[in-house]
Amino acid sequence: MIRASRIALAGVLAGAAAVVALCMCPAPPSQGPGRLAIEGAAHALPGAAVVVGPSRQPSVTSFPGTVQFEAWLKTTSSLRGIDLDGDWGHLDGAGKLIPSRSIRLRFDQLLTLQGEASLEAISSYVDASSRRALGDDGGHQLLDVWNRYLTLLRKSNATGLDLTDARNWSIVLSERHEARRAALGVNWATAFFEQDEAEFDAWNRQLLSQSPQPSHPSEIDPSTLTTEGRDRLQQEQAAWKDWESRLAQARTQWNSIRVQPGLSQEARRAEIEAWIGAHFDAAEQHRVHALLGPDLQRVDAPH
Repeated sequence: MIRASRIALAGVLAGAAAVVALCMCPAPPSQGPGRLAIEGAAHALPGAAVVVGPSRQPSVTSFPGTVQFEAWLKTTSSLRGIDLDGDWGHLDGAGKLIPSRSIRLRFDQLLTLQGEASLEAISSYVDASSRRALGDDGGHQLLDVWNRYLTLLRKSNATGLDLTDARNWSIVLSERHEARRAALGVNWATAFFEQDEAEFDAWNRQLLSQSPQPSHPSEIDPSTLTTEGRDRLQQEQAAWKDWESRLAQARTQWNSIRVQPGLSQEARRAEIEAWIGAHFDAAEQHRVHALLGPDLQRVDAPH
């Protein structure tokens, strides 16, 4: 397939990196003394997050128990002297933990302590503190979310991030969106990431509308090419035509499935996913979901 054109402006790339980092990595906690920075694609690492920066300690501190960890957190750690971001959440009338972005903010801030304290010590603190705030059952529910969040952070993307190709970002975000739903469940993934994903999507759409469009094979003058180049151009023209035809068919197929009577929302989604799987390879499927995202999201709308 034809690659999207490169975005040449360094300032745009810098802004792109910042926005992509916002969606790919834990949300940055509020500023405070001794702040450690989270940088890079933490999801691709074997650990839950990566902590870097001038304040990073050469070795982690050992803690005999949670009491010692809490004392260290308040007096010695990089988070000393500040109130933690977010909260431990709240329970509904049935005693179920309510999904909330504020829980993720607290998780992310505590994960900046890696490099100073072990993940096991941080997890023990999460367990003990959430049980005090929510009771044993509520704390157990929160610890389960914490563990699933760590699983998500360890998971890498199938598609690599290319900061020179804005169209690649939609594909990467689509993969990350599905990974978040798989690891956390729809309700928790929505609560944790809906705001970030919406902001990224709006920013990316604006950038795409302002960036040069990729050259279509039909716009290239064959007379300027070598014999090998003309052969390659013909292949690209055929591939582009095939892609555009299948993409148009996918949109038509979805519009047809959406109005079929007697199908549940789940059945509609299963039918279009089966059709896409039969007509596109694995890499193309990510691109189809990204390009048809606004249309395919209407699968969950009442009919």
